[in-house]
Parts: sequence; structure tokens; C-alpha cells
Amino acid sequence: MGDNTEHIWILPLIGGIVALIGLLTPAASVSILYNSVQVWMWGLFSIRQFDYLQLGYITTTRFTQSPVELIISISATLLVFSGALGLVSSANSSRKTGITGKKWITPSILLIVGALVWIIGIEISTQIDVGMSFWEYINPGFGVIGPFLGAILSLIGYAAAKMSPKRPKEVITLKESESLAPYDYSQVPHSFKFCPDCGEKVVDINQQFCVNCGFNFKSFPTSLK
Repeated sequence: MGDNTEHIWILPLIGGIVALIGLLTPAASVSILYNSVQVWMWGLFSIRQFDYLQLGYITTTRFTQSPVELIISISATLLVFSGALGLVSSANSSRKTGITGKKWITPSILLIVGALVWIIGIEISTQIDVGMSFWEYINPGFGVIGPFLGAILSLIGYAAAKMSPKRPKEVITLKESESLAPYDYSQVPHSFKFCPDCGEKVVDINQQFCVNCGFNFKSFPTSLK
């Protein structure tokens, strides 16, 4: 892998972390005078109201009481959570193996689908239950922006990995003169100190035959001596 792509895995890693952080922050909120409402993707509501009698704020935290909204919230949360963990896991795998790209796409899609499921589902549920638009009065928060941002970072990393030039593979070829023909061992001086046939001491490494039995030293390849 080329030098330009060896650190691209950081983008999906950051994307997965951003999406996980988003689940811990409100996905929608609204403030009216002294009162405010915060909604988490997983169905938690935090309502802060000003008590004029006690001249102080009262905060009520509870989960949604609508079964439809609860199902939508759990489904969307599971999709986003799975996508975020998938990005973190695949990014860590890419850091070790150096392989980038396609395995980041599916977690990114899960992030986008999860966020859309909650955005569309909560809107439809609110209109059915109370006959009003949820997003007309409620502002989106980082909890619903985070998954989109995480998916975008991951897809940017995928695009960068696809567009970056790859280092050409090194191919080793043999020249015509370097063919795999048998090596001519007759031109290599032998290394016998004693004749392998009769045991006679060899005086000169350049001699080709044993002076005692006539054994041909060149008949043995040098690699076998």
C-alpha cells in the first residue's frame, strides 16, 4: 500500500467514535422561555421547567411512554450502535492489515439508515399521536447529526483509498542469460581434501582425478561436497 493511504483508517475510526458520542448526546431539543426539552435517540426525555411557586427549576427525566416511539428509538439506536462499532472494529483491522475500503461501507450505511429511521419515525409517530409536526418545533441535536458526520468521514476515507495511486507491484523477471539451465560445475574448483572413493589425500584442489584410484572429482557438484 502506498504511503498516501496507510493512515486513511483514522477517518472511519474517528467516524465511529463520533457516532458513539452522538448516542450519548440529545438528538433533539427545544427551549421556550424558561422551559426546555431534550430528547435522546434511545427514547429518553429530559424536561426542565421553571416552578414559579418555588422560584426554581424542576427537571423530569423519563423514557417515552409511546410504544411506537420506543420501538422506533430502540431500532434506530441499535442500527447506529452497530454501525459505529463496525467502523471502529474495521478501522482497527485496517490499521493492522493495511487493507482499506469496502468493509467501511456497510457500517456507514447502518449509521445513515439508523439516523433516518429515527428522524422519519419520530415525525410520523408525533403526527399520529398529537397531530403536529415534531421537527417543526424541535431542533435537531448532535445525537442525530453525529451518525451522519461519522458516515461522511468513513466514506471520505473510502473514496480517498480508492483514488490514491497504488504502489506498483515489484515483479522479478529472469533475463535470457539467467535461465534455469543446469549449472556447469566443471568450471568450479572442488573442495575435496580426501578422495570420496578411496580416501587418498588430495594435494591440489585444482586436480581433477584422484592420483590413487582415478576418481573424477568434477563428477560431484560443488553443492554436494
